[in-house]
Amino acid sequence: MFNLEQSIVEWRQQMLVAGIKTPVPLEELENHLRDEIERQTKMGLNEQKAFEISVKQIGQPEPLHREFKKSERT
Repeated sequence: MFNLEQSIVEWRQQMLVAGIKTPVPLEELENHLRDEIERQTKMGLNEQKAFEISVKQIGQPEPLHREFKKSERT
């Protein structure tokens, strides 16, 4: 059985492993993820499919980390 909250915890762990360790970007990403999941479920998708699509839309951990590093330098 799919557990949305557990999946989000695991997703956060992936972000931490990739190097996104500061609270602000991580919280922003999680908020964006949750908003997108909510949007997808309102469109009729179940939580699991909504989570999968939302994670893909946000992006993979390593490229996100590189983007945050770039923005920190500017």
